[in-house]
Amino acid sequence: MKKKCVSGSAMVAVLFAATLLLVGKTALAQDIDISTAESIKIKESVVGLGLAFVPDYEGSEDYKAIPVINARLNLNNNMYIGFLGNTLRANLVPSQEWNAGPLLRYRPERSDVQNDQVDAMEKVDAAIEAGGFLSYNLPDWTFSLAAAQDIAGGHDGFLLDLGAGYRYKLQADTTLTVNGQMTFASSDYMETYFSVDQGDHIRSGLRTYDADAGLKDISIGIALKHGFARNWSVVGLLRYSRLLGDAADSPVVDDAGSENQMLIGAFVNYSF
Repeated sequence: MKKKCVSGSAMVAVLFAATLLLVGKTALAQDIDISTAESIKIKESVVGLGLAFVPDYEGSEDYKAIPVINARLNLNNNMYIGFLGNTLRANLVPSQEWNAGPLLRYRPERSDVQNDQVDAMEKVDAAIEAGGFLSYNLPDWTFSLAAAQDIAGGHDGFLLDLGAGYRYKLQADTTLTVNGQMTFASSDYMETYFSVDQGDHIRSGLRTYDADAGLKDISIGIALKHGFARNWSVVGLLRYSRLLGDAADSPVVDDAGSENQMLIGAFVNYSF
C-alpha cells in the first residue's frame, strides 16, 4: 500500500511539473473553469489528459485547440491539491462539507491572435492571479466563491467568481453535473482587456473605448463523467459564457469578436 501511495504522489508531482512547462509554451486563451469538474466530487487521486477548444482570446469569435491536464492528489481528512487547465488550488479544510484554501491561476499574454485588428493592439502581458476559494458541498449541490488578484503585472486587476453546481447520477458509473457562474472584474482588469486607448485606435482602427469595473460575464456549464473501466473514466465539458456590460460593449468584442463564448473539451482520467 505504501508503494502505491508513493507512486501515485510521484505521478502527480511529475504531472504538475509537466503542466508548468506546458502552460509556459501554450497560449491558453482563457481560464478553464475547474468548479464544474470539481463538483463531480472525485473521491480518488487522479491524473488525466485531454483537449479543449476555447476562444483565441477573451471575446474572440475565433477558436483554437489546447491541451488540458487534470491532476488531483487527495490528502488526509478530505483535503486535496487539484489542478485543471491553468488553475492550481489546495483545499486545507478537513471537512466533507466545506472546502477552502489558496488558488493560483495563470492567464497568458494576449499576442499573435487571429483577428488582425486585435493583434495590432498593444500586447497584454501574462498574468499570475493569486487568491483563495471557498465552497460548501451538499450531497447533490455545490456553492462556490473564489477571488484572485494579479501579482505579475499583466492586468493588475481583481476577479471575484460566484458559482453553484448540481450533481445528478444518471447510472452507477455516469454522473451529470450542471454548473452556473458569474464573474465580477475590477477596473484594472476591464481596462487591460477591453479598453481601446488612442494608440490602440490608431494601430487597429477600432474606436476608442473606456471599460469600467462590473459584472463581466455569466456562464453555464455541464460536465458528464463516465467510468468505462476500472480506475479509468472520461469527462466531457461544455460551457457557454456571455460577456456583459462594458466587456460586451467593447470594440474588442462588439466589433472584432463576439460576446458569446464557448468551451468544449474532454479528458481521460486515471484514478488511484
